[in-house]
Amino acid sequence: MLEAAFSGRKPPIAKVIKISFDRVVVEKVEKDHREKVQQSREDFVRRFTPKVSFNLVEKEIIRAWNDSEFIRRLERTRGDETRNFPMKPVDYDAEFINWLRRCIKEIGRSKVLDEMDQYFRVCVSGEHVWDKVNHGFKNLRGFLNKLLILRKNKSRGWWNTFQAPAQIKDSTPKVTHAIADIFAQRFNKRKAFPLTNPSRDYKIFLKFKSKLDSMGTIHGKPEKYLKAANMIFDALESHFTEDIISPGNLISPYTWGIILPKYLKERG
Repeated sequence: MLEAAFSGRKPPIAKVIKISFDRVVVEKVEKDHREKVQQSREDFVRRFTPKVSFNLVEKEIIRAWNDSEFIRRLERTRGDETRNFPMKPVDYDAEFINWLRRCIKEIGRSKVLDEMDQYFRVCVSGEHVWDKVNHGFKNLRGFLNKLLILRKNKSRGWWNTFQAPAQIKDSTPKVTHAIADIFAQRFNKRKAFPLTNPSRDYKIFLKFKSKLDSMGTIHGKPEKYLKAANMIFDALESHFTEDIISPGNLISPYTWGIILPKYLKERG
């Protein structure tokens, strides 16, 4: 082979075929290996990804935990914190789904979110740790299970023994309640929205009112707030034709960046 290279002669055809065959074999082995690795990854994802489809309210509660400022901050700098982890695909099993849906049905979406807010307020100040023991929950699973136990025992969570937050400042509370009531009539089939101050929902409707202000057509007039709010409700209703619409959708970047512009464009 070496002589053939120096003499300018071509190597025997049998050797060329053997070299080509060896290369094909190696490439096939490498390809098979890559495919097996990819398949194992796909199997892993498939095994730990929930097969259930969460509705908007269920997603809102999951995101309220995973996307809370407290949880996100811990993911950046966890320090000594041994609890309060975000949910992972492996956590979405049948037991969790049952607890989540029972909490929504038996306790109510608003109450669950308010309890979560108060829990995080206590955790932020570090008051979930006493006597050198972290009394927080590993993740949303434990929190929801605890809420169901508290409801059954007709008792309150330890996070509710701390000082209650102050009321949220609102220059036009009647307008805020009026918007919330229209929302309830359109999407909850109720005459009024059970809006309390302070609460997570009050913050949402207050922020929604601020977003309506930013449209530049309100000028502080109550009737224009209600007209603009109904327009947003129309846009949401046209987009989410078969899903539950929650207050969180009112301030979602997706609503204001995608749904509303599309709705306005379709209507000229």
